[in-house]
Amino acid sequence: KPLWAPRYTTLSELFLSLSPYVVADPIDAISRLYHIYISRVRENILHEEGAQAVERETLDRFWSWGEIIMSDFDDIDKHLADARRVFRHVRELGELSDNSFLSDEQRETLMRFFGYFSTGEDSLVRRRFMRLWNEMPSMYEALREDLLQEGQLWEGALHRDVCRRIKEEPQLTDRYPHICFVGFNVLNSVEELLMQAMGERALFYWDYDEYYVNDPQQEAGEFMRRNLKSFPSALPATCFRTLERLRRVTFVSCPT
Repeated sequence: KPLWAPRYTTLSELFLSLSPYVVADPIDAISRLYHIYISRVRENILHEEGAQAVERETLDRFWSWGEIIMSDFDDIDKHLADARRVFRHVRELGELSDNSFLSDEQRETLMRFFGYFSTGEDSLVRRRFMRLWNEMPSMYEALREDLLQEGQLWEGALHRDVCRRIKEEPQLTDRYPHICFVGFNVLNSVEELLMQAMGERALFYWDYDEYYVNDPQQEAGEFMRRNLKSFPSALPATCFRTLERLRRVTFVSCPT
């Protein structure tokens, strides 16, 4: 007979429903980050490399790296890491006087990042690296404060803020008396915290097979073994023995 279907939502939308903020537009966030970056390094660039170097620091040149930096900010927050400690460790790595530990690919990436120098100008690479990473903690904080003034945050920062609110106000999740988490695999820290906060109200439906999950030598089951330990499956183990029943498997080549 007819029945009401449950409400479906993504994990990102679930976090958003628990937050007073909205997710910032990525284009706007990178543009704001660029202006923050320039305001902090303009004088250093002018002093060390001259006016032409300042002119080369355009938004176009910054854009692709702005996307990478925003991705780093996002990862830091979704793993509930201490941003200042992360940036300090990376800065200390950049201070190493010996660059021999870098592969050719890593050196090429650094060259693309900082631009306008030859393979022999390691001192310039290091100065530009340090100039950026010295400012990274303040850029992280400044962008966060700038967005907060307009009720916005990038996605990772919003998820982190929700986790903070849940710790301070556990009743925040009471609006969801029943919830099912379906089909996840690798979980980050904010996702784990949200799932734990739901407690006995949550049911977990994982997608796996006992063939590789029950065998510690099977790398494919590494994360699922953790998930099942923390959040047991709502379905019996007999539902996850498909591979042992397979008698014929066809592999189809499918480029791209």
